[in-house]
Amino acid sequence: MLPINLRNSIRNLLILLYLQTVSPRIIGADRFKVRGVPEGNDAWCKANCQSFAQCNYVFGADYVDLRLKTDFSTLHGPGEHLITGVSLGDTIAFEIFATQFILDLSLALGVSTCQFYVTSVNAGSVYHTWNANNVIVTFRLFPGDASTIQELTRQVQFPESRLYEGNVTKATDDLFGVEAVKWDASLKLEYCMEIVGGAGVKTDSDNIVYLNQGSERHCKDPSNSGSTICEFETFFIQDIAAALGLADETVEVLFIKAFGLDSVLVSFRFIPPYSTGAGAVDASWLSTRMSDLKTQVKDLTSALYSGNVTIRTDQTWGVSASNRQAKSDSPYLSYAFDETSEDSYERCKATHRCSRAWEKYDQSNAATEYTQQSFGGGEHSPAFLFADFEDWRKGTFSLRQGEPANSFSPATIATPENAHFNPFDYTSLGPSIPSYNSTHNNGLVLNNASLASQIANQSDYISSLDDYISFIENNADIAIMDAHRRARIDVRLLTSVTRSEYETLRDSERDKLNTLKNSQCANEPCELLFNTSSVTMTGAIDVVGELVALGDGTEVAVFPFDSIDIGPEVNITITGQRAMALLSRSTVKIDAMIKSHPGVLSGFPGGYSVGRLESDRLSSVCPFWPETGDDKFALEESADWRIRLRCTNDLEPRSGDLDQGLASCCPGDVLIPELTTLTSTQMKSNNVNGPGSGNLRVYQTTVDTYAEVQSEIQTVTTSCMNGENLGGGFVLHYNGYSTGTISFDATAAKVKSTIENDLNPVGLEKLSDLTRDTADPNHQPAGIGRVNVHALKTNMEQDGSREWTITFLSAVGNIGSDSTPLTVTNFLTGIDADIVINTSQDGNSIAGQFYLSFLSETSGPYAHDVTATDMQATLLSSHSKLLHAFVERTDPSNNCNDGYCDDGPTKEGGYTWTLTLMTEEDNLTPTSPTGINFGVEGAIGSMTAVAELTDAIGCNNHAVDSNCPSVRVTSDYSLTRNDALRSLTSTRPFSLAFGGGGAGYGGSGGAGYGYTAAGASYGDEKITSLLGGSGGQLGYVHPFEANMFSRPRGRGGAGGGALEIVAVNDIILGPNCNINLNGEKGFDAEMTAGGGGSGGALLLSAGGTITNKGKLSVRGGEGGTAANGFGRSDIVNGHGGGGSGGRIAMFAQAITEDDGGGIDHSGGTSDDLSRTGDAGTFYTEVKLGHDMYIDENSGAENSKSSLFLKNAASISTSSGINKRTPFVQNGPEYALTAGKPGRATFYVQLCGSSVQGNAEVDKDGWGTTFELRDADWTTPTASIALDNKVVIGIHVGKSFRHGSNYYGMPGDTTYDDKLVEFYSHAQQDKWYKVDIKINWSTKKYSIALDDVLLVRAASFVADDLQRVGLATYHSAAVRYDEIYVGADASMGFVCPDILTSGVEMNRPVQNGWKADDIGGYSSTHRMRRHESHLSRRQLYNYDNAGLTPFDGDGHAKFTNDVKFRFVGGDRSGAAGGLSAGALLKVKNAKGSTTVGENLKDKAASKDGPYGGNAWDSGSDNGGKTERYFWYGEHTNNEAARDGFDTSSDMQGGVGACSTDDFVTWKNEGIMFHYSNITDMVYGTGGPFTVERPKVLYNNATNKYVMWMTLDDTAKTLGLAGVAVSSHPNGPFDFVRSFYPDGNETHDQTVYQTEDGTAYLARTYYSTVDYVLPAPVMQPLWESVKKPDGSNNFGLSYHRAVYEPEYDDYHDIYLQRWRTEDMPWQIKCVNKITKEERDVPFGETNFDGEVCQDPTEYKIVIGQGQYGDDLGGVQTRFLDPNNANNSWWQPSSVPNVKAQPWSKNYQDGFCGIRKLDNDMHVLDPDLDTRDVGGRASCSNIVDNAVHPTPPDKLIGVDTVVEQRRAKYVAVSLLTGDYLDTSGVLKAFEGELEDEQDLISLIEQSKQGFGWSSGSDLASTYQSQVYTEFEMQDDWDTRFHQYEVNYNDRAYYSLACRLDGSCPVNFQDEVKL
Repeated sequence: MLPINLRNSIRNLLILLYLQTVSPRIIGADRFKVRGVPEGNDAWCKANCQSFAQCNYVFGADYVDLRLKTDFSTLHGPGEHLITGVSLGDTIAFEIFATQFILDLSLALGVSTCQFYVTSVNAGSVYHTWNANNVIVTFRLFPGDASTIQELTRQVQFPESRLYEGNVTKATDDLFGVEAVKWDASLKLEYCMEIVGGAGVKTDSDNIVYLNQGSERHCKDPSNSGSTICEFETFFIQDIAAALGLADETVEVLFIKAFGLDSVLVSFRFIPPYSTGAGAVDASWLSTRMSDLKTQVKDLTSALYSGNVTIRTDQTWGVSASNRQAKSDSPYLSYAFDETSEDSYERCKATHRCSRAWEKYDQSNAATEYTQQSFGGGEHSPAFLFADFEDWRKGTFSLRQGEPANSFSPATIATPENAHFNPFDYTSLGPSIPSYNSTHNNGLVLNNASLASQIANQSDYISSLDDYISFIENNADIAIMDAHRRARIDVRLLTSVTRSEYETLRDSERDKLNTLKNSQCANEPCELLFNTSSVTMTGAIDVVGELVALGDGTEVAVFPFDSIDIGPEVNITITGQRAMALLSRSTVKIDAMIKSHPGVLSGFPGGYSVGRLESDRLSSVCPFWPETGDDKFALEESADWRIRLRCTNDLEPRSGDLDQGLASCCPGDVLIPELTTLTSTQMKSNNVNGPGSGNLRVYQTTVDTYAEVQSEIQTVTTSCMNGENLGGGFVLHYNGYSTGTISFDATAAKVKSTIENDLNPVGLEKLSDLTRDTADPNHQPAGIGRVNVHALKTNMEQDGSREWTITFLSAVGNIGSDSTPLTVTNFLTGIDADIVINTSQDGNSIAGQFYLSFLSETSGPYAHDVTATDMQATLLSSHSKLLHAFVERTDPSNNCNDGYCDDGPTKEGGYTWTLTLMTEEDNLTPTSPTGINFGVEGAIGSMTAVAELTDAIGCNNHAVDSNCPSVRVTSDYSLTRNDALRSLTSTRPFSLAFGGGGAGYGGSGGAGYGYTAAGASYGDEKITSLLGGSGGQLGYVHPFEANMFSRPRGRGGAGGGALEIVAVNDIILGPNCNINLNGEKGFDAEMTAGGGGSGGALLLSAGGTITNKGKLSVRGGEGGTAANGFGRSDIVNGHGGGGSGGRIAMFAQAITEDDGGGIDHSGGTSDDLSRTGDAGTFYTEVKLGHDMYIDENSGAENSKSSLFLKNAASISTSSGINKRTPFVQNGPEYALTAGKPGRATFYVQLCGSSVQGNAEVDKDGWGTTFELRDADWTTPTASIALDNKVVIGIHVGKSFRHGSNYYGMPGDTTYDDKLVEFYSHAQQDKWYKVDIKINWSTKKYSIALDDVLLVRAASFVADDLQRVGLATYHSAAVRYDEIYVGADASMGFVCPDILTSGVEMNRPVQNGWKADDIGGYSSTHRMRRHESHLSRRQLYNYDNAGLTPFDGDGHAKFTNDVKFRFVGGDRSGAAGGLSAGALLKVKNAKGSTTVGENLKDKAASKDGPYGGNAWDSGSDNGGKTERYFWYGEHTNNEAARDGFDTSSDMQGGVGACSTDDFVTWKNEGIMFHYSNITDMVYGTGGPFTVERPKVLYNNATNKYVMWMTLDDTAKTLGLAGVAVSSHPNGPFDFVRSFYPDGNETHDQTVYQTEDGTAYLARTYYSTVDYVLPAPVMQPLWESVKKPDGSNNFGLSYHRAVYEPEYDDYHDIYLQRWRTEDMPWQIKCVNKITKEERDVPFGETNFDGEVCQDPTEYKIVIGQGQYGDDLGGVQTRFLDPNNANNSWWQPSSVPNVKAQPWSKNYQDGFCGIRKLDNDMHVLDPDLDTRDVGGRASCSNIVDNAVHPTPPDKLIGVDTVVEQRRAKYVAVSLLTGDYLDTSGVLKAFEGELEDEQDLISLIEQSKQGFGWSSGSDLASTYQSQVYTEFEMQDDWDTRFHQYEVNYNDRAYYSLACRLDGSCPVNFQDEVKL
């Protein structure tokens, strides 16, 4: 190629002149004119520059070098196609090409031709075919205008663009595009093309995959901006710009091409800015950016790797294949996954060793939903059962015996046994506070401990969310980058959504946490006040309960909640008059003291009141009083003004009374006196003290008789004989009294005074104070009383006679009749002196009898003066409904006839009887203080009388006579002469408990001291009626005694309250629980103290279990103490009786009493021990024969809780001894929906000796049995007959045994043979995990103990399962946990079974490389026969001249050196085995779960029931410190069957097993699922499979890294997969799938060296191209032939040898010039008319010329001798122009291109002659002729004799052979083991016996020392070249011309410019 300056100097000539002359079809002047370009020089050229040098000078660095690739061969210019009909040589062709190229660009871009300069046109070197078929055109553009470059770049991509109209640029290679040297760069990104370009990916005819949208400027169209490629292009531009600190406009994506299966090369361009003010490209800007980019590529922390897509830059490419380096790790794989859970149970679930099951318990409706997940985060599907016992609300829910399935819902759940309330009948109260893990603290939940735990758990959960959000934030761009999420922004968008969702979740959880923190007692005192009167609960939670009246009228304040959990810090006070019920739709947990005083909660007040006002109905009676007098327990909790009013001046405390209250001011009290002011409407008097108080109805009745009053008048008359004078005196006598001598002439006054003074014991004024009681030795009989005396002289003849008339003014009745008569002793003097007493008027005196009627019964007759005693006796004997009667009569001692007794008879002898009558008749007792009978009073009876009385003044017959005496009955004490009684002014009967006796309830109260009986028991032990305790009796003997004091003392103690606690599930009373429903102590008094109240009632009813660790007390109240207990003579002592104990009843499936708990139902004591109350009752009723409860202190797998069971069944022997007896199957059951589960799992622990207690461990059958049953309970007889009650059972006792289809208990001799031992060494205090796998298709089951398969394919018979039964025997104590019954999601993976015959494994078929990967069979090239002159000879046309045609083998075309080949590939399809290379040795390996690890039988010592040296979880495995883990792929090939998960997500995975002896293998489960695999290259959806997993431990990252081959089911992918875990037993998190080093892999393994360096070794198949230049056949020599085909020996010699003296063309030049060798013949031709004329020989014109000039020209045909017989001058020269001499041309081989001999003469100067200036302007001047040798004559010897060498390898490079073989590539892994580094070494090799690499490489062998080397390399095999090279003249070496004869002549441009000169075959033949 000419120097560029020289080329530029002829530029205009070529453009404007030469091309128009030579090839006018290429471009015409008119096209220049169309484009406005002046010929040779346009305006731009004139204004700027017109040559390369000039432009360089003008523009300096303001240029850009560009490259295009055109599909023209460099061998001939290129540009040969531009020259029509002539060959000008390569140089001229190139110049023409370059010039046309510039013209094409100028026309296409509309710019000046002076702006472009081609600097080079070279063959490409990318592929061997480029050097022959293409050229790279490098050209410079002045100035470096970006818009021009962009337009050119765009046009290159569009075949319809102007660029492709050019004669050169039409062959532009659009896939090469335009390269701007120093502006363009390329990066390798780890994407596959399909992900980068989507539907925009293009494929050319050579299957080259590319994206040229960048060059097309496709993405500049806004309508395309959303396309896959445009999004990627935008990302890339933004990434590069951001990394280098550029504007987006300075970066353009040009081209993207596939670079391996999962990588692309992105070609892009920097658009440099113009320097300020200079208007030129800033070259330093470009170099700086390139340098910066190269630096960033090497630095994984650089901004480049923060890009959306440049994050996946591959360091092994560097920038444009420079600055390459090995990968250290992958920035988008830097642990962008969550850490493996450290929770062993979670990992157990993740690996399917444990079932991932859930129980969703809805406390609001007692509904449980059991579900299971195939894997974490997967869809939930129904399970039959899952019980983890962690939800205290659920407790032992549904764990019953004989319950029908689906019986636990609000619609079907029964009211718990003996409960009065079903929680589902009431609306739940209380808040619903969201708690941890989607649970809610619904209802009454106040527990600091559980709240703290919930807060801690919730805080931990939020922390985990924060950690995950932080993880997302830290890895927001890369955490889940894959094929579909290809860019950071994609990931960021998704993670932002995820983060947003998690942030929303976190915020929600934070709100929950805040709500949780502010719940319960956070912001107010942790107090609860239940007021059953107002039916409210206030304090930490405020609710309003529901008032319910039971059938017996008892009012109950019902507080229903979803759940109840009360901690010890809660101060609970209960007040109010109604009974209370706490209901829970789930469980009740109380661990706090419940404070309640007696007299509340339906506890009756003690004896004191005769009734209660309606306004006081809901007020407490004598509560705990503050000194202010405010009743804080009153209704509405407001101060009761009455208390302050009544108690202000009465604050004296009661001695010894802790309440320090005032008995007289209780707002609910109504004392007897108040009956006077309260009407029956205002207050009803009934039994306010309860049915066990001994309360009686007291009637106040007065009976009196009366008649007409008539005083007795008697006269005392003295007489004597007439005329006589009386003297002396007389003495009167009355009732033992005598007067002094009364003078005969005493005045009336004197007689009166004497009588009143002497006939009375004392003076009248003192008679009222006289002791009348005849029982009193100091009593005095009654006297005469008061009288009136009149004196009258009766006989004047008798001097001194008198008559005194005495009127008995006060004396009662008829004197002498009703009393002693008045008599006289005569001491008169005088004759016949006499004195007589006569009655002038009898005093009226009542006589006769009467009758009394009361409560429908009549008594009598009663004498008119019946004594009180007699009346009382008659009443009690005659009136059966009377319990007691107290009668007082006036003049009880009959010593009041003087009329001076306050309680004496009336004047007429009438008496008043005061009756206190006591009965239970119509004494209504409300069932509760507020019950329906509260305001109801029983019928009030009245007493009537029937009189049969007579008198002394006219009524002798009461039936006949009128005005007879009457009997009057009043219903009060208004007529009584007893002032104390008369003060009881009430006219109504009243109810009162009195007598000091204790109240009864569960038993009888302690006796009092009065005549009334103590309280009796009532109710029943089951507390069928919810009744409170009764009040003790008031401390008085008689009811009216309470009215004798303004402040009665000795109040009876109040009864304990009634509390019912109902739970649908369990009731758990903690150690701090103290429920005190005791009776109140009777109040102390001076002489008669009150009786104690009876204990209350506590009813606990649970649908599940009851566990009591607290103290429950319904103790009776103590009797009051009398300070002066012996002060009354009418009683023994005045100490009150103790109240009886109350009642406690419990109903549950099982009841457990903790050692620390206590039940107190004792009676109250008394200071008089004989008066202690009876004990109450404690009743329990259970359904199960087991102790059962949720043990919250022990659980499997580090859980908190488990189910505790202990056999408690017992029978009473004939001798009355209670003996524990192991009943068959009497434990709890879970009822299942009938079905066919595929798996049952449970954890079981035999409790240690501290818990076993009296367990009969030595008995056969001791232990526990887990049973899967197929039917509901039937009678034992029927079940035994069926012999299939238990479908599958496992007994755990001294050993592990199993059996099927039996009925009975272990140890039963009848059925014991059904159980087969499968493990002989069971230990106490050790959790075992038991798995039962059930195959319903084959009716077989297997059992694994702690994941070691011990029972295989045992048989059973059943159609389904309906029950899970748990039972213990011989008092065995066990725990169960994590019970699961449901689908089997283990995918059927089992560990190797070591048999005597070898290892038995169920492994999937392992595939190797497919048949397509192996390649086809070997083949050879088709044999060809090269024709030559020899083959055309007749000899060879007959029988091939005796030769065998195509003998032997053809040249190898394709060689397949693969050793193993099968129909499907390179493996015969054998199942995988147990290879040492697949093992991972883990030192110091511990158990993978908290359950037992090793299950090999050990020789046990005898230091315990199971032997010593028990292997606990986490032990050192019997001293072994190494454990081997084997990993293998597993395909779930099980057919769909019941209970087995064959869903699309459960098609397989990688399983693992571990062992320390290679005999016993533990199933470590599925390390990860195939469904978790992601095709991160293409984004295909699978399903995927895995083969040959291998795990290494990375000490640097502390991760276990698993490598595997990954494929789809069609085996079309061949990816490598990587997963990681923090534990050898998984689970493993899938990290990535990719093509290691860009190549498929189907057989690989990883291994380590001792220094931790890790390698990937993998096989692959590759085809190697062997490239040789195409063979060119060299010419064969052959003789010259005559036209008839015979040899022309003369001519052959002549053409083979050159003798200048003989063959010199110019020896005969003049002769030939004058044509003397031909006869004369000359013609003249008229130039205008073309008329020809012959010129006779010798004729000339006037000037001596033959023709007339200028009108004619001559044609010389011959100038020889003239005449017909003359032939001209003869010569020895064989004229090449003679057709006979030049017709033959060499044609021996195809590559020979020969011209006629005559033309060969003309190739040199020897053969050129000048005949006429008009004809041959190119003929040389003869005068300068210098005859030389052959060299100047060129090709005259055109058939020289030469040897015949073999073909020459000089042609176009050609793949002559392909060879396919198997290779091993050893790649160095990155430091994190997650990627290949790019450093690798590959070598050819193949293992024997179809083995794969994993079977060869064992970890300890370190890969046989294989190393990757240190060089960056590829697994793609390069083409193999030899020392032979293609020659530029390979196709013209044997060409004597190219287009036209003589175009390679010495004088041709081709020869002169580029050496393409004449060819002589002999000279070109090479050995």
